[in-house]
Order: sequence, then structure tokens, then C-alpha cells
Amino acid sequence: MIGLVHIITVLENKWVIESLSDSTIYMAYYTISHLIKNYPIEKINDEFFDYVFLGKGRGDKEMQKMRSEFEYWYPFDIRSSGKDLVQNHLSFCLFNHTAIFPEKYWPKGFSVNGWLLVEGDKMSKSKGNFFTIRQMLEKYPADFIRAGLIMGGEGLDDPNFGFNNVEIIKQKATQLYEFIKDNHKPSKKSELTRSDKLFLSLTQRYLKEGGEAMEKMLFRTALDKLFMQLQRILKEYISRGEINQQILNDFFNIQVRVISPFMPYITEELWHSMGNKGYISLAEWPKADLSKINSELEKDEVKLEKVIEDIRNIIKLLKEREKKDATRAYLYVLPPEKKYYLELKEVMSRKLGMFVEVYAVNDKKKYDPSSKASKAKPERPSIYLE
Repeated sequence: MIGLVHIITVLENKWVIESLSDSTIYMAYYTISHLIKNYPIEKINDEFFDYVFLGKGRGDKEMQKMRSEFEYWYPFDIRSSGKDLVQNHLSFCLFNHTAIFPEKYWPKGFSVNGWLLVEGDKMSKSKGNFFTIRQMLEKYPADFIRAGLIMGGEGLDDPNFGFNNVEIIKQKATQLYEFIKDNHKPSKKSELTRSDKLFLSLTQRYLKEGGEAMEKMLFRTALDKLFMQLQRILKEYISRGEINQQILNDFFNIQVRVISPFMPYITEELWHSMGNKGYISLAEWPKADLSKINSELEKDEVKLEKVIEDIRNIIKLLKEREKKDATRAYLYVLPPEKKYYLELKEVMSRKLGMFVEVYAVNDKKKYDPSSKASKAKPERPSIYLE
């Protein structure tokens, strides 16, 4: 088979072997390496490779097995390598597959990464920042190292492995592990509250965005969406004090599945502790339910968080200037907005840990000792603390 083993040129009547030819299609060899080692070496020739990899000619029973293996595994989905090999190895990989194989066997994708840094410095034994896999496993479990590496970077940027990232992953993953162990319980359906709907909306949004990042091989972004952000909204959901067990269980099911590529060991254990059968690595990737994404509800939540942030800032100033803690908050809103803020009054009260009351600016019996009501604006309540 011309070109499979070497691309050759004639120069001054001598064979010149191009060094990158066979080294960029050895992925094809991987598909049959477990079978070819038992095949008679004297039968391994151009006709053998022509049949196994191109389907030309006739093959014996063992060759047919190898042909079947090759067709099962090819084309490969992804070829990963360093950015310094784009101009040689990866380019030749594409060129040679194109020259040798039919289009259906051409590579589907390439992944290129930068050079790994440790705490911002290039790895070097002289700097003392060079670690073997075994040394790292003595410091942290494999799951946390794996996720910590992913947090270091994506794309062509040089990823920076930081031990602080590993510590963050360790803390959050441990908290998740313990929380699921303690809170995954039997449940029954119940009517959804505003808090439930918001939690569902944000869960599905991050599931969608994280899945898209995974497809683009933006794994740091995916880990942020599928772990960091999902854990953040879980914490916020719990803080509201209105927990729907069925929604919580469904969230656990999604959370564990989407972080299994990053932390396979801890998620496998959680998967079985939740009563699931089979391996989580074989479980279907959860598909985002776009019908549950409520953009208006999410916008309202952003608006609410802004009000809460304003109150906290005023509390801080009050403590600094007057050396006292506020225990009561009064909000003055425009009449059309009163219903919205009244519905969220209890949520604000729980988040702030203080009494909260809401008045429309035109309420006749409102409590307004400092005449704050007149300063209210659309979507910007006026605030009085005492």
C-alpha cells in the first residue's frame, strides 16, 4: 500500500524517508494492535494493509477481524497534542489521512493545548516544581488533581496548574458528596414555588451552556458551568428555605452525571448511593429542558439581588459611621412594583437575616420617618434601615 508505511521521494536515485509519514497515521495501527501481534509476520505486507485499512482485495478470517476492528474505531473523534506540533505532526496527520483514506475515515477533530505551568512557572526540576503522577497522588486524590488541571486553562493558552484550584475543588466536591449523602431521600411531587421555578430555570440554563462548552472542548468553561455555577445556585436555593425534595433529587441526578467526566471516582460512588444501577460512565448525558428556562424570572432575580446588595452596603456604612447594627429594612417602591416586592419579602428577609417591610410610595399608612419614599425610582426602591 503506497504511502501507508512511508511517504517517499526520489532524490539523486536514493530513497528518502519522510520522518512524519507513518508517525501521523499510527492511530490506525492502534485499532488492530491487539490482533496483529498474533498474526504471522511473513504475511504482513502491502496486500495485508490494503485489505485491513482500505478494504481492497480479499482477506483471511483473521484479517477480516482486523478490518472489522478498524471500521469500528475509525475515524477517531479527537487527536490531542501540544501547540508546538500544529505546523508539523498535526498538519501531517491531516494531510496523510486525506491522501491515504476515504473521506469517511478522516479525523473528526483536533484538540491543541499549551504547555503546562505550575503556579505560573514552567515545570522544571531545578525549580522544584516538577511532580510525578505518583507524587501528586500522595498529595490529593486523582479526582481533585484531574479537575484542578482542567481549571488551569483551555485553548492555546498555557494552562496553569495551581494547588489553590485543587483545594477549591476538594472543598466543594467534599461538601457536595456529604450533602448528597445526607439529603437524597424519597420524594413525592408537589406544587412548584417561585423559588423552585427559578432553581429549575438556572439548572437547565447552566446544563445547556455547560454542554455546549463540552462540545467545543472548552473544559474549563464547562467545569465552571456544570460544577461551580450549579453549586452556587444550589446554595442559593437552600438559603431560600423552600426545598422541594423531588427537584433536589433531580438536581443531584443531573449534577453527578455532568461532573463525572471531571471527577469519575467520587461520582461513581455517589451514583450508586443514590440507588442507580450500572456505571455512571455509561449513563446518558442529561439533555437540557429548554422549556424550563424562564428568562423573565432570572431577570427578576438579578433585580432582587441588586436590592439586597444595596441593603447590605447601607448596613455596612451604618455600622462604620454609627457603630450599630441595623435590624429592620423598609423598602419604598412604585405602586406597580409593590406586588412583586411583597412576594419576595420573605426571601429578602431570610437572605438578610432581618425584618423587611415593603410599602408603595403612595401608601397612606406607611412607616417613613426619614421621607425616603419620595426618592424611589423604577426598579430602584428607596431604602430606610433602623
